[in-house]
Amino acid sequence: TRREFESLCGLTRPTAVRRLKELCSGKYPLLSREGPRNSSIYFPTPGSFHTAHTRQISSDDIGEVDDPRFITR
Repeated sequence: TRREFESLCGLTRPTAVRRLKELCSGKYPLLSREGPRNSSIYFPTPGSFHTAHTRQISSDDIGEVDDPRFITR
Protein backbone atom coordinates (compact mmCIF):
# COMPACT_ATOMS: atom_id res chain seq x y z
CA THR A 1 0.00 0.00 0.00
CA ARG A 2 1.00 3.62 -0.34
CA ARG A 3 1.17 4.02 3.41
CA GLU A 4 3.63 1.12 3.75
CA PHE A 5 5.72 2.53 0.89
CA GLU A 6 5.80 5.90 2.67
CA SER A 7 7.02 4.51 5.96
CA LEU A 8 9.46 2.05 4.38
CA CYS A 9 11.17 4.71 2.24
CA GLY A 10 10.66 7.69 4.56
CA LEU A 11 8.70 9.67 1.98
CA THR A 12 5.98 12.27 2.38
CA ARG A 13 2.51 11.35 1.14
CA PRO A 14 2.65 13.40 -2.09
CA THR A 15 6.11 12.06 -2.95
CA ALA A 16 5.00 8.46 -2.35
CA VAL A 17 1.95 8.95 -4.60
CA ARG A 18 4.11 10.49 -7.33
CA ARG A 19 6.73 7.70 -7.16
CA LEU A 20 4.07 4.95 -7.24
CA LYS A 21 2.45 6.60 -10.28
CA GLU A 22 5.84 6.63 -12.03
CA LEU A 23 6.46 2.97 -11.18
CA CYS A 24 3.02 1.97 -12.54
CA SER A 25 3.20 3.88 -15.82
CA GLY A 26 5.42 4.19 -18.85
CA LYS A 27 6.50 1.75 -21.52
CA TYR A 28 7.87 -0.77 -18.99
CA PRO A 29 5.88 -0.45 -15.73
CA LEU A 30 7.54 -2.14 -12.77
CA LEU A 31 4.39 -2.32 -10.62
CA SER A 32 0.72 -2.97 -11.31
CA ARG A 33 -2.01 -1.45 -9.13
CA GLU A 34 -4.95 -3.58 -8.09
CA GLY A 35 -7.96 -2.74 -6.00
CA PRO A 36 -10.07 0.36 -5.46
CA ARG A 37 -8.51 3.76 -6.06
CA ASN A 38 -8.33 4.72 -2.38
CA SER A 39 -7.00 1.38 -1.08
CA SER A 40 -4.80 -0.04 -3.82
CA ILE A 41 -2.27 -2.82 -3.46
CA TYR A 42 0.79 -2.83 -5.70
CA PHE A 43 2.31 -5.96 -7.24
CA PRO A 44 5.45 -6.39 -9.36
CA THR A 45 4.79 -6.93 -13.06
CA PRO A 46 6.01 -10.21 -14.55
CA GLY A 47 9.70 -9.92 -15.41
CA SER A 48 10.46 -7.03 -13.07
CA PHE A 49 12.36 -7.40 -9.81
CA HIS A 50 13.41 -10.95 -10.77
CA THR A 51 9.87 -12.34 -10.51
CA ALA A 52 9.18 -15.89 -11.66
CA HIS A 53 7.94 -14.89 -15.11
CA THR A 54 10.32 -13.26 -17.54
CA ARG A 55 9.14 -10.55 -19.88
CA GLN A 56 9.37 -11.36 -23.58
CA ILE A 57 11.04 -8.48 -25.38
CA SER A 58 11.03 -8.19 -29.14
CA SER A 59 14.35 -7.73 -30.90
CA ASP A 60 13.32 -4.17 -31.80
CA ASP A 61 13.21 -3.20 -28.12
CA ILE A 62 16.52 -4.73 -27.07
CA GLY A 63 18.92 -2.08 -25.91
CA GLU A 64 16.25 0.53 -25.24
CA VAL A 65 17.42 2.98 -22.62
CA ASP A 66 13.82 3.64 -21.55
CA ASP A 67 13.72 0.45 -19.50
CA PRO A 68 15.53 1.05 -16.18
CA ARG A 69 16.18 -2.68 -15.78
CA PHE A 70 18.60 -2.58 -18.73
CA ILE A 71 20.69 0.31 -17.47
CA THR A 72 24.05 -0.84 -16.14
CA ARG A 73 26.16 1.35 -13.91
